[in-house]
Amino acid sequence: MTRILLSALLPALLLILPAAAIAQSADSCRREYEAEKTRIERDMAHSRPSQTDRDSQARWFKPHYEALEKAARKADACERASRPPPSAASLDCMSRVRAQADAIQARDRGKQLSAAEQKMRRDEEMKLHDVMMRCSSARR
Repeated sequence: MTRILLSALLPALLLILPAAAIAQSADSCRREYEAEKTRIERDMAHSRPSQTDRDSQARWFKPHYEALEKAARKADACERASRPPPSAASLDCMSRVRAQADAIQARDRGKQLSAAEQKMRRDEEMKLHDVMMRCSSARR
């Protein structure tokens, strides 16, 4: 059971970090995370209880998982802080898209939409989502 927990949690923690870090400071964030993760795993190996004692192992895993999660959150925050802020044009674009989304919600609020109207609304929302993604990608 503990092996299953370990094998399921570690990949999930590693996914917290975005895969496409380009900036130098993002690389330093990742190096810090890898060093901290290695230290935590090394500490885990030195104090691991017997595999036959399930209760001790369960108590042993908890603080190590918490430490790994804390390190991943710290690295994620570091990486987010190293990203450039959105440009004024990008913020303006996102603001317009949000206003359009609000208008769609206001238009349909309290209505019982037919299947065709629901499809039309989904299509409108998907188009707005695509525009928002273009606004976000133009932030740099």
